[in-house]
Amino acid sequence: MSIGSILYQLLLSPLTLILEAVYAAAYHYLHSYGAAIFPLSLVVNLLLLPFYNRADAIQAQEREREQKMAPFVEHIKKTFKGDERYMMIQCFYKENNYKPIYALRSSIALILEVPFFIAAYNFLSNLPVLRGTSFWIIKDLGQPDALLTIGGITLNALPILMTVINIVSSEIYTKGLKFKDKITLHGMALIFLVLLYNSPAGLVLYWTLNNVFSLVKNIVYRMPKKKPEVSTEKDSANNKLFILGALFLSVFLGALIPSFVISSSTSEFVLMTNVHSPVRYIIYSLLTATGAFVIWGGLFYYLAGNKNRKRATAVIWCLGFLGTANFLLFGKSDSILSSDLQFDTGLAVDPSAMLLNLLMTMVIIGVVVILFLKKDAVIRFLAPILLIVAAVISGYNIYQIQSEMPDIRRVMENSTKELPTVELSKDEKNVVVIMIDRAIPAYIPYIFQEKPELKSQFSGFTWYPNTLSFGMRTVIAAPALFGGYDYTPAAINSRSDVSLVQKHDESLLTMPVLFSEAGYGVTVFDPPFAGYSGIPDLSIYDPYPEIQAYNTELGLFRDSDESDKEIMSTWKRNFFCYSLMKASPILVQSMIYTDGTYFAPDNSKISMQTFGEDDAHYVVSAAYMNLFRDSYEALGALPSMTVADESGKNHFFLVQNGTAHNTMPLQEPDYVPQYEIDNTEYDRTHTDRFVYEGTTLAMEPRTRYKMMHYQCNMAAWIQLGKWMDYLKEIGVYDNTRIIIVSDHGWPLGHFDDMLFLDGANSDTEYNPEDAMAYNPVLFVKDFGETGEYKTDYTFMTNADTPYLAMNGLIDDPVNPFTSNPIYQPDAKNAEKKYIMYTDNWALQKDTGNVFTDTIWYSLRGKDIFNMDNWEQEKSEPK
Repeated sequence: MSIGSILYQLLLSPLTLILEAVYAAAYHYLHSYGAAIFPLSLVVNLLLLPFYNRADAIQAQEREREQKMAPFVEHIKKTFKGDERYMMIQCFYKENNYKPIYALRSSIALILEVPFFIAAYNFLSNLPVLRGTSFWIIKDLGQPDALLTIGGITLNALPILMTVINIVSSEIYTKGLKFKDKITLHGMALIFLVLLYNSPAGLVLYWTLNNVFSLVKNIVYRMPKKKPEVSTEKDSANNKLFILGALFLSVFLGALIPSFVISSSTSEFVLMTNVHSPVRYIIYSLLTATGAFVIWGGLFYYLAGNKNRKRATAVIWCLGFLGTANFLLFGKSDSILSSDLQFDTGLAVDPSAMLLNLLMTMVIIGVVVILFLKKDAVIRFLAPILLIVAAVISGYNIYQIQSEMPDIRRVMENSTKELPTVELSKDEKNVVVIMIDRAIPAYIPYIFQEKPELKSQFSGFTWYPNTLSFGMRTVIAAPALFGGYDYTPAAINSRSDVSLVQKHDESLLTMPVLFSEAGYGVTVFDPPFAGYSGIPDLSIYDPYPEIQAYNTELGLFRDSDESDKEIMSTWKRNFFCYSLMKASPILVQSMIYTDGTYFAPDNSKISMQTFGEDDAHYVVSAAYMNLFRDSYEALGALPSMTVADESGKNHFFLVQNGTAHNTMPLQEPDYVPQYEIDNTEYDRTHTDRFVYEGTTLAMEPRTRYKMMHYQCNMAAWIQLGKWMDYLKEIGVYDNTRIIIVSDHGWPLGHFDDMLFLDGANSDTEYNPEDAMAYNPVLFVKDFGETGEYKTDYTFMTNADTPYLAMNGLIDDPVNPFTSNPIYQPDAKNAEKKYIMYTDNWALQKDTGNVFTDTIWYSLRGKDIFNMDNWEQEKSEPK
């Protein structure tokens, strides 16, 4: 981190965020990128007006002092010479409590314009939305205006107009002042002319409007009025309390909230192709917050009068207490936060919570104001405590992040950087188990209807729609898929003497170990959460050198440089913005969040957003793109990684893939990832694709969210279909048993008749009472099977996967860790099958031996589509 980067975050980043926020709000109401520059200039100048008033008063005071001292200084200069003159002048200054450096106060307004100029220059000169945008007589706000042509020479009119207004304003402002004051301001006007002459018209328009505002201000100030004075009342404001408040907000917003987010899943914020600690983004956020509250806030506080200082102190502590309450009491969201700080279903707003939050806001503001007026000792007591607590918690979170980095680096280093190989026998038996995370079985008939070529690609398969999963999160549901009935949530909790991570790793090892012991060549791709690590820790396979394990979803198949830069830029900017949003009242959170852009007006890949209410036009962020493409391209690379083996050896291949899980909008009809998506016309003309045999797949409400799941499931099936064709081409399809299975479904609310408890609402995000959440894909092809895929409503669970994989190949297989048989018909056919739901599913939280904070449901019988068979259990099954 360079000195320049630190200075930028401290001084310019807060100003740039203000400019972006005001511009985004202005565009939201005016719907014109050009017109939005007017309120941007107005608001910034109004915000700075009290500051300029104070600066003018200080300048007037300094000029008055200089005028009073001038005769005496001139007398000394005429009377004395050399060192004696210097000593006499210094003594005179000392007697009058004056230092020559005080003369700089008269230039304070000019000096402080510089960072605002730099921030505005960087913002407006590099704003993509201005490129090609016309406004009034300006053809392109992203280019010099070129409005005048004289004798074949093209001139830029706006910079000239800006300079004329600036000079007129300076003449009015310096009326009656010394020539040196005039020449300074006129010189600055000419400097701005040179600097901005060839700048984009949008930037020059902004600065011209600033000069117009300055002209109006100077005209008003030159009207007869009382001479501005610096208040002489005793300073009774509590400077220490303001500083503590500024420091608390800096630590709270800059470090504490970002450290909570990152420490909840550290590996998500580590670039797989550029490994470094994400603590650097906490530092960036802290610097921005410190710049906003301590430096700029402190500067405004220093220049304020006594009354305004008191108000500023009260305001900063209202923000501190209110932000703390909002984060602690209203900070939780049901939506999943992606690594680029966007919620997958948008920012949900509960009207009842908003009313309660509004009431709390008024109460907190009222209490803080009363305490400041009546008993500010309470605030003085709490202030250092809150600051220390925020700093200690932030430090602890940072320590946790740093303590995870060695393991993350180790896992990264152990992960392959080269293309692995999957061997499948041409003559012997192959078994392939493909876990597609969060694949939705209900989509299968609709997807195969829209893409009929899939039917021939997946010839010989049988679909089992009546399949049960024992949870709706990978860390809960996947162990049963990989290890069988010994690893259902109820079975895991019953082994309370063994850690969750050990049981999870056992499940991932079960099939590879058993097939390896049976003489199969074994290859494993991307075992989910191996070692309870977000990036699978392949060291769990080290005791079994005959098992070849690889991580393929780490960016092996994409050019990472540009996308990584975008992600780092997003993290550098948006952690502070996310903190602001979380600490704000619910009423204004959506204004800050702005569909995940955090009021960034640049629509060039910063976030995923809808451009209109009725269209399907999106721009996709680099983080969403990378997360999806890492899985999508890994699935698409299977043909290039697969080779036919003629050595006569059996093979077992186990792969997990997140294409259906890492959702983003895809370009139809090919369902491919692009940065800019427009499906408006295709969606309008293909609404019938969501009707199959009279049953409609409901895509409203939450249309975008549901469409992304459908599209990404479609993409997964298309990629797998290509691999099926390749397996046929190299002659290994018929002698391969293939099991395509998902760990769980997802509560998308497509079907109201899948809600199994009274009062359940299909509009609710992550509704655990939607049976779709516990309905995984199970799509199986056995050796030599042919023909169009069939549907079999036999009751199954995804814990049958190990048995389906080994049936007829390994005699009476036994779990190598529990010594229990893999085939457990009693567990499958039990009167009650227990399903677990918990919000406590993050890897960092599951550090004990059992799942905690659980809700248990049960399914009676063998029909998951009969909602009468479902019920909620009152206690955990024994």
